[in-house]
Amino acid sequence: MTKVRMNTELRNKLFNKIKNVFENEDTQERETYLQAREQVDSAYEGASILAKEVVERSYPKEDVAILRTFKKKYGSPCDVVAKDKCFYFAHNEGAMDQETQKRAEVKSHFDFGLFGNLNGSEYSDEDGKKFAVAYFREELKAKDCNPDIYAQQNENKDNPHKTKHVDECMKALGYSGI
Repeated sequence: MTKVRMNTELRNKLFNKIKNVFENEDTQERETYLQAREQVDSAYEGASILAKEVVERSYPKEDVAILRTFKKKYGSPCDVVAKDKCFYFAHNEGAMDQETQKRAEVKSHFDFGLFGNLNGSEYSDEDGKKFAVAYFREELKAKDCNPDIYAQQNENKDNPHKTKHVDECMKALGYSGI
């Protein structure tokens, strides 16, 4: 018996028809996704407000005003009070070290921006990009981008096809890579 192979054009046509059916089907997973997408804005806002309260407890407004004055006067060397979407936290925990008489310091950096991360890492990773693509999925599809590229290429390492589609999505979302 011989194998019949479909050409790429026919394969893509069938794939797009099947994909369209599945995307428009009402499923529990789709409903969960839509609900989660609605809840994320309030969750981010609540977390950002809590982080701001913690920071304001530790740094009195008067001190911050003085630091801002120094920042205006001396520039970037005093850039510790910029208004942005990031928070840096550090605290001491664990048992007291007998030699140094100090506790271990735990540091975490949280970025509440679209491409940021909330896992405490200071450096960007793919999770922020994956979130942004999922969050703005419909908008990216409307711009002829492929927001499903991470799911489609989940098991694959970086390759030209994946890179092309990820770059298109990031450009459409205004990601600067900085």
